[in-house]
Amino acid sequence: MERLGPRGAKRLGRVSRLDANREDEMMDDALVEVTADELREFLEADALDVRADPTFKERLRRQLWEIVRSRVRTEPSGSDDSN
Repeated sequence: MERLGPRGAKRLGRVSRLDANREDEMMDDALVEVTADELREFLEADALDVRADPTFKERLRRQLWEIVRSRVRTEPSGSDDSN
């Protein structure tokens, strides 16, 4: 794995902060667009006893795991391997 120099790490930190700011803005926009009735209807679904399709659950599990793995691969390492 290639190591980032100080400039690369600084640039990467700046990019991740921009991404975090965009995500916060998107969440704020989403919260504004949801009405109290829509939220209530969404929360009522928790009381329903509906089983998810096992094929769907497995596909979702694999997709989520791949997302986690891809994020780990793209984040800079905090350890020093030069020892």
